[in-house]
Amino acid sequence: MTDRLKTITHVIEFKDLADVFDIPKSTISTWHTRNITPYEVIVRTCLISGCPLKWLALGEGEGFK
Repeated sequence: MTDRLKTITHVIEFKDLADVFDIPKSTISTWHTRNITPYEVIVRTCLISGCPLKWLALGEGEGFK
């Protein structure tokens, strides 16, 4: 999940992803370790970026065409 978030936000490091969402890097690290992401972040990211919800949340289907 966090790897797809990095893809959508065009960042490489978790530190940069933390800056995008304005949260501590340790939070991103926890999400990555536990393979979780809050629904609010998923929905907000989909609304802003236009990426498919199913792809971002579940890794199914296609991302951006």
